[in-house]
Amino acid sequence: MQASFFRTLILGGLFVSGATGVALTSLTACESLSQTSPVPDGDASDLDASQPPPEAEDTGTSSSSTTGGPGTAPPPSGRIRVANMLEGSPNMDLCVREGTGAFAPGWITGSAPLFSGVGKPDGLAYGEVSQHAFVNVGVEGNAGVSFAFRFVEVGSPCDGAGAVIFGTSAGTVIRQGGGVTVYVYGRVEEGVDAGDANPKVAAISDTITPPGSATLLRVVHGVIALPSFDVVINGETVLQGIRYGTAFTGPPYAAVTPTAPPPPGFASIQAGVPEEATMTLRAGTTVRSFTIPNRLRRGIASTVFASGTADRPLVQLCSDRTPAEGVVASCVKLVSTE
Repeated sequence: MQASFFRTLILGGLFVSGATGVALTSLTACESLSQTSPVPDGDASDLDASQPPPEAEDTGTSSSSTTGGPGTAPPPSGRIRVANMLEGSPNMDLCVREGTGAFAPGWITGSAPLFSGVGKPDGLAYGEVSQHAFVNVGVEGNAGVSFAFRFVEVGSPCDGAGAVIFGTSAGTVIRQGGGVTVYVYGRVEEGVDAGDANPKVAAISDTITPPGSATLLRVVHGVIALPSFDVVINGETVLQGIRYGTAFTGPPYAAVTPTAPPPPGFASIQAGVPEEATMTLRAGTTVRSFTIPNRLRRGIASTVFASGTADRPLVQLCSDRTPAEGVVASCVKLVSTE
């Protein structure tokens, strides 16, 4: 059958429980952005300074630009992170195609040889966001490697008979030291044309090494039936006109197709974001407000993933990279103030 058409970041491929199905259940996550998880063997700080990760151990098998995993990859490398923002979806796996080759399965489940990726055997449930996993992108200074991404149900082939496909992205170039977040959004409604809510896949560029002088914050808009919105923090508008399915800003809210590679859509907040700040998504007279529980310090980039529907959005804040001290902050489900 063919349809028409995040979870906490933790080094080493481990996850905490997330929201599943269409119910707006709270993600089990660390209590604050300052709570961290252990670092695996070795110093991981160099992995998050746009330096190549350590070379993977030679296992005697042939190399592939799609080999790698959460902690190791042959340099020079880029990163891929995956988010399931598709309401009502089954657990997802990701197929990845390099250049014009065939789609290879198992980026999330780790089910394919030489393609360990994230390594979460049960796949990615609705509301879960994976860690970043490394991918080889060719020699230093080159133009990078183009990848396309396809979301399928866990256990489904990437194409052909029996494939359950929820969407395929266009080609996205990843360069050394760079990264992308790939996400599927919308709602699963079997046998129904859901219009704008039909499942779609997109990829946005990540900022791996933000400047130390400001907090970078962006919001991915996957809230069904909510128009383009502004982001207001403690009364100050920091982002304007985020269009459904994107993290891109662009008043006067024109449906402009971003050029490749797409702009990251970050707000640069010079003083950082204070503890217990109120973040409001404002679309005309429709407003949805949430509390950011802990201070977002300068030098960190964060992404808010907003999915679900306008009357019951699922909104969570995730760190985009390992901080310089070599630890990983968790995704935090933001609590509505209403």
